[in-house]
Amino acid sequence: MKIYRNILLTIIFLTATAAFTSLLAQTSIPKAQPTGKLKGVVVDPGDAVVVYARIVIEGKNFKRKVKTNEAGEYEVALPIGQYEIFAEMDGFHSSKRRKLCVVENKIIERNFTLEGVRQDVDHP
Repeated sequence: MKIYRNILLTIIFLTATAAFTSLLAQTSIPKAQPTGKLKGVVVDPGDAVVVYARIVIEGKNFKRKVKTNEAGEYEVALPIGQYEIFAEMDGFHSSKRRKLCVVENKIIERNFTLEGVRQDVDHP
């Protein structure tokens, strides 16, 4: 009786393994989405780097924020497509929005200068 049970369990295991392998073979694995890179530097009106400035990148159904590093630099990989980008930092006026097109395997450089120190009451 024990032998029949082991044979039955082996048959079930082999059938399940074959079905799973067949299912895996039919499932398409998505390719990695092609990307390009965006990088740059954010400075103030005196050309001093702005540490931890926010870079806002917006596209169709897409929004990402990254921060500059201790050298005022940023770098981000993005899916290919059309975007608007701007830089902002507390105490400064936001930069102008710029349009750009990210192309596969290309590096786009966009530098920003944040203008003037904000002194309005509503500014954080």
